[in-house]
Amino acid sequence: MQPHPLDIPEILAVIGSFLPLWVDPTPNPTCNSNRNHNSKRPPDITDLVFKPKTILTCLLVSNLWYKTLLPVLWYSYRSGFMDGVPDAVIRRNSPHFRILSISQWSFRFFDIAWFECTKLVELNIYLDEGGSSGSVEQDANRGKDDRHGETGETSESSTGRRGKRTEEPESRAVVPLPDAKRLLRTNPRLKCLSWTGPTRSTTALDVEDLVGLAGLENLSLDRWDCSDGRLDMVLKSVAGSLKVLCVGWICGVETGLSSVPLPPVSSASPSSSPPATTPGATALQSLREKPRNGVDNGRSNTTDIWMLPRLEELVWSGGDLDDEYLSELVKRCPKLKNVTLYVNHGGWDFDRLAASLGNYCPDIETLEVDPVIETFEVETLIRHCSPNRPQLRKLRIAVNGPNELGLVSAILPHASTLEDFEIYRTQEETDGPLYLRLLVACSRLTRFAFFSRAAPFDVEFLETLKQERWGCCERLRELSLDLGFFHKYRKQTRAERVETKALLSEVGGWVEVKAVEEEGGGDYDEYEVEPFDMVKLRQVLELVQLQELELEVLILDEVEFWRNRPIS
Repeated sequence: MQPHPLDIPEILAVIGSFLPLWVDPTPNPTCNSNRNHNSKRPPDITDLVFKPKTILTCLLVSNLWYKTLLPVLWYSYRSGFMDGVPDAVIRRNSPHFRILSISQWSFRFFDIAWFECTKLVELNIYLDEGGSSGSVEQDANRGKDDRHGETGETSESSTGRRGKRTEEPESRAVVPLPDAKRLLRTNPRLKCLSWTGPTRSTTALDVEDLVGLAGLENLSLDRWDCSDGRLDMVLKSVAGSLKVLCVGWICGVETGLSSVPLPPVSSASPSSSPPATTPGATALQSLREKPRNGVDNGRSNTTDIWMLPRLEELVWSGGDLDDEYLSELVKRCPKLKNVTLYVNHGGWDFDRLAASLGNYCPDIETLEVDPVIETFEVETLIRHCSPNRPQLRKLRIAVNGPNELGLVSAILPHASTLEDFEIYRTQEETDGPLYLRLLVACSRLTRFAFFSRAAPFDVEFLETLKQERWGCCERLRELSLDLGFFHKYRKQTRAERVETKALLSEVGGWVEVKAVEEEGGGDYDEYEVEPFDMVKLRQVLELVQLQELELEVLILDEVEFWRNRPIS
């Protein structure tokens, strides 16, 4: 006799992964996508709460269901979002965790020393100096049946997204360094690691903690002293597997990785293989071996050449560092596709960085630069990205200064590939014909965002955008404009909300998402958005209608409108 499909653990586990676990905190649904996610890595749970009632009920069906679905229920633990779960329950189920995230914004006391996690694939952690963290609370339900206490829920309040916030900053759930190191040692199969150092002092990055993670694919480092070649040694140890690297505030990095010139990468093809490279060392001793000339491998030398052949995404802040180390690092990343730069201060040589990207990273598809830098500096970066062929698909920039003609001219060669373009401007004057030219040429755009808060609402700019049909009118799905619509510093009244709703329905069939949510909540007296200037709002809606844009999302000064997509 064939077993019922629900009696087969493999099938039951797959079904369990679709059961609701992270849900919206209010009974009325919202328009945001991916609202009903289970434990397996919600992409963004900042507006969701842990609600395990459905899976908890399924645990009671049979022993098979209990054993199969319990690991699904406890696939991840995220402090700050699961603070209502008693400590004893967390301790009992920690062996099931595959994702462990200790947020700096969690305000509960707990002792991470009793986390018995050995199967983690992802660890996000904020560290603290020295000893132990807060005391462990007593579990009031310790004597209850395990099946009824697997989530520790005793009341509706226990499912709240965050614990009760206290006023003392010491209550933040940062993790003592010794406990965090133990987690790394007992979880060598980590694929994703976010490793944030103590905030109250500058701590040296301990290379021994990281060199054993030979299969690491995603690494984020922040608030560390990386002197004496520590960063180099860590990168070499994971060079064979690393795909994503995020470097936040660091110090002590020696500039210049190698004095040996690396050969430029002339072209790229889908079938091309990564350049030959020595696999990353898996032991600290091998990483610290000195070459014949006696220079430490962790620092610049004439013989130590290593590559990151699989790295595709780089996010770089670097603290007080300039671009010199970064300009050398990207030379070792021949498969780099996505680059995000946070320029914290002046002194960057963008010509040098642009040359490295252009000569050694032929597959660049995404370039994001923040905060504001000079227009000519952004132009330099764009011109060097794939100088021989168009391939930029995503471009998000913040610029200051004149010569936007040169900037747009640098972007236009990528018009046939560009899909996502966002620009933040500080100039008061807006060159309408210039940006119209860009919209006409970029036929593959699906998202266009234009922010210009330094200038008042420019009616002439919008009228200019109506003069010619946009090349992206059939593909564009999201249009975001920040042009100063609000004119009254107060909340929108019910009458104004009704007027806005009527205009949105009349010109294009739009709905204001937040207004729908507020109506579902029953607050009709006032709405937490300043009133729109109805004349200006109509002009934007008529622009969308005239261009026959098949938009689904329209964002005006951070207020979101939807069309052709269900709100519920």
